[in-house]
Amino acid sequence: MNKKKKFVLVSGSAGGIGSEVVKNLKNNGFATIGIDTIPENNSDFFIKAQLLDAVEKPEKFNEILHSIDEILKDNEFTSLINNAAIQKCGEITELSSNEYIRTMNINFLAPVILTKHFIEKLKIANGFVINILSIHTNLTKSGFSSYSASKSALKSFTKSLSIE
Repeated sequence: MNKKKKFVLVSGSAGGIGSEVVKNLKNNGFATIGIDTIPENNSDFFIKAQLLDAVEKPEKFNEILHSIDEILKDNEFTSLINNAAIQKCGEITELSSNEYIRTMNINFLAPVILTKHFIEKLKIANGFVINILSIHTNLTKSGFSSYSASKSALKSFTKSLSIE
């Protein structure tokens, strides 16, 4: 009898934090699905994707979600790690409205969309969601308003989700 693999989905799997998370998960017996804009070869499965598409091109992103669902269909989905983020720094007068919107879409709304899509599978498996936050949700500095606002929104979502 084949034992089901325990899978973890990691967004931003090619970056510094993401690649270390993937490596640690694999060293502890988990199979991984990585999503990133930059190719990586550490994950068991890798999907090159732009999380901005989750908000701006939902029909395109649904194809990616379907691909992930296919990988997971005969396996156990234990956790989602929302790690992907952008950090566009600048004073409020220097950043465009579109830069604020893009930051919110990638750092906040994309994790919400991923969580919403996978939450029922995670509940069935007694799994969990980990949202990677930032020190800038509590202790920020000049030029970080866009980034800190997006991570603070994700922090609030995480707190609300934990009591649902």
